[in-house]
Amino acid sequence: MDCIYKSSTTKSPVTSPSPSPSMALHIDSFTFHVAGADLKSTAKRYTSRFGSRGGLTLLFTHCVGSHKEQWEPTIEQIFHLQQRKDQRDRIREAWAFDWQSHGDAAVINARALDSRRDAVSPVEWALALETFIKSHLRGHRIVALGHSAGTSAMLVYLVLQCQQAQVTSAP
Repeated sequence: MDCIYKSSTTKSPVTSPSPSPSMALHIDSFTFHVAGADLKSTAKRYTSRFGSRGGLTLLFTHCVGSHKEQWEPTIEQIFHLQQRKDQRDRIREAWAFDWQSHGDAAVINARALDSRRDAVSPVEWALALETFIKSHLRGHRIVALGHSAGTSAMLVYLVLQCQQAQVTSAP
């Protein structure tokens, strides 16, 4: 899997009553390509100085007709609320993913999407998520959060993991 780091920004929170520069989120944008697939995927990684290396990694997927940035107010609030939590219960990082035919990914994939006969399925999105997770998030304590079709993609990913585990552990 090719992973291309695109850009980095810092965003002051908008959800807290009085935004504090110390609570600013660091946001990294990524574009990645899964070997054998004709489409690229995009993701954003959110971190905070209050995060914990041993903490949870949150994965966010969106609904049909939306994009990864829909989760930013939720992510900001989660990071804001964790400041007083025990290190183990804090967030290590949060990732939000675009479906290959939505948001930034749709712009990057415009030509390939125009030449396709079929829509991008949740299975294709799940395969991209699987590749990303295996390549970049090994050893992380992952919590998946999805909305609508994003939940479907996450469930397909989990089914794929269960099937692979059964094949690996078969006598």
